[in-house]
Amino acid sequence: RPLAVVVAVIAVALGAVLALRQMPRDIFPTLGIPTIYVAQPYGGMDPAQMEGYLTYYYEYHFLYLTGIEHVESKSIQGAAIIKLQFYPGTDMSAAMAETVANVNRARAFMPPGTVPPFVMRFDAGSVPVGNLVFSSETRSVAEMQDAALNLVRLLFATLPGVSAPPPFGGSARSIVVNVKPDRLRAYNMSPDEIVAALTSANVISPSGNMPIGKKYPMVPLNSVVKNIKDLESVPIRTSVYPAVFLRDLATVQDASDIITCYALVNGRRTVYIPVTKRADASTLSVVNRVKENLPKFQSVVPGDVKVSYEFDQSPYVTRAIAGLTMEGALSALLTGLVILLFLRDWRSALVVVLNIPLALMCAVVALWVTGQTVNIMTLGGLALAIGILVDEVTVTIENIHTHLARGSSIARAALEATRETALPRLLAMLCVLAVFIPAFLMVGAAKAMFVPLSLAVGFSMVGSYVLSSTLVPVLSVWMLRAHRPATSQNPALSPHPMTGEESSSAAAKSESAESQTNSGEFPLTRPGGHTLPRGGEGRGEGARCTAQGFARFQQRYAWLLRRTVAMRWVVVGAYVVASGVVIVFVGGQLGTEIFPRVAAGQLQLRLRAPTGTRVEGTEAIALEVLDLIKQEVGASNVAITLGFVGVHAPSYPINLVYLWNGGSEEGVLQVQLKPGSRVRVEELKERLRKKFAERLPDVSFSFEPSDIVSRVMSLGASTPIEVAVSGPNLVANREFAE
Repeated sequence: RPLAVVVAVIAVALGAVLALRQMPRDIFPTLGIPTIYVAQPYGGMDPAQMEGYLTYYYEYHFLYLTGIEHVESKSIQGAAIIKLQFYPGTDMSAAMAETVANVNRARAFMPPGTVPPFVMRFDAGSVPVGNLVFSSETRSVAEMQDAALNLVRLLFATLPGVSAPPPFGGSARSIVVNVKPDRLRAYNMSPDEIVAALTSANVISPSGNMPIGKKYPMVPLNSVVKNIKDLESVPIRTSVYPAVFLRDLATVQDASDIITCYALVNGRRTVYIPVTKRADASTLSVVNRVKENLPKFQSVVPGDVKVSYEFDQSPYVTRAIAGLTMEGALSALLTGLVILLFLRDWRSALVVVLNIPLALMCAVVALWVTGQTVNIMTLGGLALAIGILVDEVTVTIENIHTHLARGSSIARAALEATRETALPRLLAMLCVLAVFIPAFLMVGAAKAMFVPLSLAVGFSMVGSYVLSSTLVPVLSVWMLRAHRPATSQNPALSPHPMTGEESSSAAAKSESAESQTNSGEFPLTRPGGHTLPRGGEGRGEGARCTAQGFARFQQRYAWLLRRTVAMRWVVVGAYVVASGVVIVFVGGQLGTEIFPRVAAGQLQLRLRAPTGTRVEGTEAIALEVLDLIKQEVGASNVAITLGFVGVHAPSYPINLVYLWNGGSEEGVLQVQLKPGSRVRVEELKERLRKKFAERLPDVSFSFEPSDIVSRVMSLGASTPIEVAVSGPNLVANREFAE
């Protein structure tokens, strides 16, 4: 059924094209780390109160969760973050439902006014793939914050695959009452009286209806002021004369909450929204959607506010996918050239080369069906399989040539050669696949990383085996039809393809060939046994010289092989000793990484000023650090800088999940170098450590993962290594940790 085979192959090729269009493209496969975060705000509470009155009850109740592995918590002024780590294989939908139920129960033990927390899943793959930056020469930070939160975020959060936290760097819009302390003392009043008066004078009450004739209109109440300045007319004391109003004690402004943080872009205060993809979303798809919608974002903000997309992580993903694709194509080309060199038949080499992309297409379809994505691991598996899967078709083609040399017809040679090699090829394939079985026994992130690679190799090998058993014989019959062996048609003159035994007449032919060799004449044969035509028989002098050269190579190789086998025990011993020396002395010098470092031209560092430093002081230190970096690398080599100093406002506790800062004394800085700057980031870090220690001795620094690969490989942590010091005395723990 040759036509049925070809139609099936065409169907697989079309399915592969469809799969490539539909499969998400990302840097890594979905890691599926079972983690849930709970972000609890309570404005004004100090860390000890947060831990004692709120966090403790959460930790107590979360230990009831099914599959919980451990609970971590961080408490700072006004907010707390609780991280719930589950065992691999836990049903996270059920875990999320249980978490919400226990949150509701724990809140019954908390102080009045405790608002419900944010509960969200957060995978290691949920990392920022860029930043939506707002900048303006005329607008204040509060105005940009309001535009980003209430105008742009509404459009941004609805994009598929995007997780949209509130903007970084601003405070919530608030009605601020600035009380004058001296006036309070003069009237012998307390701030509580002002709070009580404002609460009673600005009551939220639902509107009602009133029948007026034949109509029944809504009748809103004027219990809530429409003009903020009207609050200044609220009476505080009416029992004295003259009455005391709010305007006598304070001023009312439409402003923002207390400033706790600043975002800095190129040293200027601004706001930005991290473009964070969901764990199961495609990096390229998310980035492309954000870029496509930039004009829409720009259209809803004032004309003097610019919206830009910075720190784009997609170029690395694009380069990685394009690089692996190019390497795979180059491997296929080189493999075809090697086959052409040894078989010296372009038809056979073409059959081998055609089998490579078709086998990869089979693997792509299988990966699509099993829910995998296009990422570094699957592409790496496909590239790795190219050199292996070509063995299947090469063995089949070579055996077909052997049968042709024995005088079989092309159809008979293709059939018998495929039958004879079916079992050996199957065993060889199973031996290769057995190497990848341990990947399925791994757990956690390692399993999520290496199972897609193993599947890519396995599907490619299975596809190659099926193709070499079906399509290769068909193509051989069609493409080698015009090929006729120049040897005698008597099969007794050729060795058996499996045993290699010769008949008496074949032995005579061997003696004749040996005499020709001794006299300097080399029989020009293909590896399958086909005698090549001589110079005047259609091949030319070039082909004759090539064949003679290859024959000499075969003779020398055979001589070397005989000498090696004669000294096999010496060779084996030398091999074992040499391998041991290389493993011990060379292998011991190699570093160990789950993934190699990436030269992305990005730098991220965290600074910590002395405890209690105001956010303005931390901002000044951050600007000085940025100047030192520019001096070290050259200002012309810096594309953009992005910083965040201080701590997120209690109004936005969810932001602490994306970027954690412990207080006003902390800051995080990112630097993007220009392409072609030729600055080695690792060497730059060492130079900066020395310069920072010299210029800013009271400030501590640490470098953090900056590019998307390092962030994912850190599994969501800000540093690759964490040392936990625990004990009953917090002060003693701190001393030991220092």
